[in-house]
Amino acid sequence: MRIITAFNFLAVIGLFFLPWIDIRCEVGDKKVSLYEQSGFQAAAGEVSMGKNFQEMAALAKAGGGPVADLQGQKATGAPVLFAYVGALAVGLVVSLIAPAGKKWRAGVLICAGMAIGLLATQTAAGFPITENSEKAAKEFGLNGGGFGAKIPGAPVPKITSGFFVSYFLSWLFAFTCLLCAALDGVFVSRVRALRE
Repeated sequence: MRIITAFNFLAVIGLFFLPWIDIRCEVGDKKVSLYEQSGFQAAAGEVSMGKNFQEMAALAKAGGGPVADLQGQKATGAPVLFAYVGALAVGLVVSLIAPAGKKWRAGVLICAGMAIGLLATQTAAGFPITENSEKAAKEFGLNGGGFGAKIPGAPVPKITSGFFVSYFLSWLFAFTCLLCAALDGVFVSRVRALRE
């Protein structure tokens, strides 16, 4: 269980650096990814241009047009996520070096439980980039607020946010750490029962 648990902690830490949040513009059935944030970027308050937006920016740049490049721009961060990844790092170390038994299980349960609690807290509070994109959409009259609504039959642009698979996998692997600790406890108690 020790190796499986350590792998799960390592996987969740790795997923922290993959894209989590996707800010898109939807017009009719077309979706354009505008901005993306990894877990680390969300914590640090950084943003990357989405793949579709990068392609449009490259075309605009090639044509000599203006390009709005927000790559590396600072925004409001979510520092709770630094505590989240810290709990995961401590959990990784504990899962590798703590003595087997109750201390190992307690360490894994505490670290994984803290990480899950911190991610749940941030998710419930909302990520700054999603709140900012909703606010910007209202300011610019998107999401049914007037832009395009005056043209009969024209699709109204909507700014929406969503999560990438890596965000959901972070939850899965973190819960798997808890499951490993619980299964280890069940396994140890059954082995003791068989010996008696």
